[in-house]
Amino acid sequence: MLLMVPTEKFQKHCKEDLYIDLVWSSATKTSIMKEIFASVGINARNFTGTNSEEGLKENAIIQTPPDASEEIAELLLHTSKQYYILIIAPCTDLARAIKKVTEKDKMLTLDNIVEIYWAGGWGHNQYASFNVYRDIDATKYLLGHKALKKRSA
Repeated sequence: MLLMVPTEKFQKHCKEDLYIDLVWSSATKTSIMKEIFASVGINARNFTGTNSEEGLKENAIIQTPPDASEEIAELLLHTSKQYYILIIAPCTDLARAIKKVTEKDKMLTLDNIVEIYWAGGWGHNQYASFNVYRDIDATKYLLGHKALKKRSA
């Protein structure tokens, strides 16, 4: 994060509005994220994201209130802003948000999502692969969504 924040592309797309969905959230993680972005003058808004029993990553994913997918769905439904999405965790909350949005409006094209960057790759990187397999149903949903074709990198 520290390396990404000062880049020109990040500043161009995220300087005014930055929303962070913190998966396996904690007070420490929230504080660190706020400090990172505050150091370059960005007021980031944090959502409490997906969690699991006892906060352990190996346990089953559960929905805990407040639900970040609700917040993300509201942004997608009720704003005309353009969003660039960076996922560095399992894509559970974004998949849930898009399901909620498309259930409310079947004709919604999700045009306000410009691009999705996802550290959910393959190969010998166990952390990137973890992001794909941790919630395989969410991964399949997101990658198979017709409105999102050609928007992921």
